Amino acid sequence: MSLIIAARFPTFDDSGKAVAKLHSNGYTDDDIHTFYVTQAGMHDVTPIGGDEYADPGAKESPLGAMLGAALLGLVFAIIGGWIAAQAGGTTFVLLVAAGIGGYIGALVGSLWLSGRQRRRAPHRHSPGLPHQPPAGVMLAVRIKPDQEIEVRRILTEAGGAEIERAQGRWVDGQWQDFDPVAETRRTEHLR
Repeated sequence: MSLIIAARFPTFDDSGKAVAKLHSNGYTDDDIHTFYVTQAGMHDVTPIGGDEYADPGAKESPLGAMLGAALLGLVFAIIGGWIAAQAGGTTFVLLVAAGIGGYIGALVGSLWLSGRQRRRAPHRHSPGLPHQPPAGVMLAVRIKPDQEIEVRRILTEAGGAEIERAQGRWVDGQWQDFDPVAETRRTEHLR
């Protein structure tokens, strides 16, 4: 495993300035890997695509579907019964109204509870979920422990953001096991 310091840049041109500075400080192309990281949700980490098997905001949906089906199903059953009684309809009309009410209630209930956490605090990071940085160019540098402060300084001065420290597999000048959805260890506060 190699010690890696990485930073995000808006464009490849911006990261090129940092690469030039790293070269002038003795780092070779075998120590530097520049690559593009897509936005959250588009990393194709799972076999079906995307970053997660299920939307974390949808975990409340089954409860919403049950509550919605029960409440709206009951309302539609009552309304259907009243309409059936006024029109002289059959019990079948009552059952159809209750079934439609249950379906609509399940749909509305699940949609209402789905993502409710995001509606309450749209600008806060959801607890328990890893930080999802924006898309951009990642510049990773394989270093020795005594080079960390120097590399961090170079990346910061060149405009690098979200500087992180990682242990990874470095093969043929590339960070082979980079995980775009893994929790990162920020180095801004490391001394």
